[in-house]
Amino acid sequence: MMNTRHTLKLLHLAGIIWFFFSAFILAFAAMKQSGQRWWIVIPLSGYSVIIIIMVVSLQFFSTLRAGKRVAAEEHPLTTSPYYLVFYDAAPLLGAILGSIIATNTYNAYQYLLTLVMGSLFMTFFTWVVADPLLQTGEMYLPSSRKLRQQRIEMIRAENRKRQEANERLLAQLEADSIIEEQVWQKRLEPAANELCELFASQEWAEECRMQAIEYGVKAWQMGGLGCMKKMHDLALEKYRQKYSDPQPAEMLEIWWDGIGSWQSKWAELEV
Repeated sequence: MMNTRHTLKLLHLAGIIWFFFSAFILAFAAMKQSGQRWWIVIPLSGYSVIIIIMVVSLQFFSTLRAGKRVAAEEHPLTTSPYYLVFYDAAPLLGAILGSIIATNTYNAYQYLLTLVMGSLFMTFFTWVVADPLLQTGEMYLPSSRKLRQQRIEMIRAENRKRQEANERLLAQLEADSIIEEQVWQKRLEPAANELCELFASQEWAEECRMQAIEYGVKAWQMGGLGCMKKMHDLALEKYRQKYSDPQPAEMLEIWWDGIGSWQSKWAELEV
């Protein structure tokens, strides 16, 4: 198996080298025919049309062949070793056919042109015309249609399994988040009540500020920024339920600035 692949790669490389050599010869012939030097742009006539066909052939080669090998069982002919040898050797086979046609030609220049034109025409016919048609024909075979339907069903089943796994993971994350918030609610309730009373007394001495900061540090250690937001919102909610003015409670956001990743918008405005 490895020897077959290695042989096909060498054959493909030889065909590509001859393919580009043929394109170079045709470009040189087109410039000579137009009477221009090598740095002049080649006119779109004569052999230049063949060069454009060559570029199109190369593009079809890189796209069509890349997608074919994915489902080899659905293409029993165009993925067989014999066909792959024919496909990769198309530029060389075209050169052989051109040499047969130019047997009676004694002009070396015309003989070489016949070889390269035969190579490019054969490559264009094989890569752009015959190969896509054969692939399309294989797709309508009963066995290929059955295999393709099975492959599509397998892909759909895998996608459904992946989607179900993602939904289960999302549901689990949401459940864990709810449980975590409930745990936080129980553990943060006393601290939120004390913060609420601290705001109500409006005794914002250094020791009160340090006490509020201590609660923020504990909340950060307990659950990070989310836990701090939970404590802040809980304390603010309790204060608003008892008092109409929420401004003293907003001091907590400033006091906690710099704890973990907590950032106060009011501190930014002051700067």
